[in-house]
Amino acid sequence: MVIDIGEAVTVVPGRLQKLPVGGKLELLTWKRDRSLVLVPRGNDTVLVEERGGSSCL
Repeated sequence: MVIDIGEAVTVVPGRLQKLPVGGKLELLTWKRDRSLVLVPRGNDTVLVEERGGSSCL
């Protein structure tokens, strides 16, 4: 499913609530060279994994 970045703030929380603990939601850039993987851990906690790109400042 493709969503506009402006809609992500409203769409992502609803999607996360529907996922079981340990399920994954991957958010990709348009070019698909970078992503964020969101993994619900229970107790209103979400693990965020950054893939691709550089996280060094």
